[in-house]
Amino acid sequence: MATLRSPEATRHLYHSDNGLRFLINHIGEVQIPLERDPFRMLVRSILSQQLSSSAARTIKNRFDSLFLNGKFTARSVATLKAEKIRTAGVSLQKAQFIISLAENVLAGRTDFKALTTMSDEEVVSILTEIRGIGRWTAQMFLIFSLGRMNIFPDNDSGVKSAMRKLYGLDKGAEIKDFLSIAEAWRPFATAGSWYCWQGIDRGLLGSKPISGKRETA
Repeated sequence: MATLRSPEATRHLYHSDNGLRFLINHIGEVQIPLERDPFRMLVRSILSQQLSSSAARTIKNRFDSLFLNGKFTARSVATLKAEKIRTAGVSLQKAQFIISLAENVLAGRTDFKALTTMSDEEVVSILTEIRGIGRWTAQMFLIFSLGRMNIFPDNDSGVKSAMRKLYGLDKGAEIKDFLSIAEAWRPFATAGSWYCWQGIDRGLLGSKPISGKRETA
């Protein structure tokens, strides 16, 4: 698996956002793992929908165990029945989405190579036409498969949870509040989101806000 590193992104975030500066001091340079197999990335994103990071990891490991050496392809997935996939702890709906995606890929209805030349919003538009893939899943694909650096998954529960703790936002905060904060992260909103995920996963965020103030570089 490849890793996306960006010293430039880390420097930008360090100087533009006090909250992320705290996380950078503990975590270091941004290192985003990339899954270059687009089918695998979409399957893993579907499996992760509406789950915590730890729950998603468990489900993905169980799903991998259904295949020889933990490796799966569109063809091997398409041979499975939804009931078999459900034994990994996957809901019936997600199992159906995954099988539908595999059949879509085998039929040649999705041109993954073409997606690499499209804009972020074009990729989202194409992918969300596929059953079971919404905007969040398409954004995960942009981040963890295509390595796009300016994606802010504004409906990601982990990112929003981290931002509430970093900046003292209450539970009634609206999308525009998160977007306003993330504006300082651009053009490296992906890296800012990654630090938020890491802050949650590593237990770095307590109950008190770390910073309610952003600085300009």
